Amino acid sequence: MTAEHGARIDHYSVAQWRELARRYPQRKRALILSSTASAAVHGLGGWLFDQNSAGWDVTVLVGSRGDEPALAILGAHVLDIDAIDDIRTTEATVTTVAIGSTLYTDDAHVRALPEADTRGPDQARTLFFGYAPPADLADTVTATTHRISIAARAFKAQALKSIGGPTIEPAATVETAWDRDRQPLDAFSVATG
Repeated sequence: MTAEHGARIDHYSVAQWRELARRYPQRKRALILSSTASAAVHGLGGWLFDQNSAGWDVTVLVGSRGDEPALAILGAHVLDIDAIDDIRTTEATVTTVAIGSTLYTDDAHVRALPEADTRGPDQARTLFFGYAPPADLADTVTATTHRISIAARAFKAQALKSIGGPTIEPAATVETAWDRDRQPLDAFSVATG
């Protein structure tokens, strides 16, 4: 399937995701859980692009369909949020899990995920994104920033334009997330420009 601008929309099945993980076992992986594609683009669009550009496999699990072309512009694969349990049972290592604050607040199943994923030596880094951290975690997370690259700003602007949202201001060079692992601020940043 392609978007109207020619971007390929990678709406994956769990089997396709597993095959990609099997084929590239050493690749770093980011899973983003979001209520909508639009929320993921607004909250972490620049980071998604920068991680993809740095060679990460970036997959966004969305709760409601629509606006997937915006995620394709940023280089992300798309799965339905219902696939999260199937993804978690694969042998693929996930480096970072980013959860939309609204989805975390509204979905009890999603709220249970960070606890399950913080056990063991291969635990994923857990980030939350949105306008604020989830209220019940506000005292246990630390704000962290990612300085988005110049290319990421351009691609995020196009992704926002594709969903009919306002494009980002040229001065908007930073995205904020809340880190459950209390990593240093620069640990969130992988690629800058």
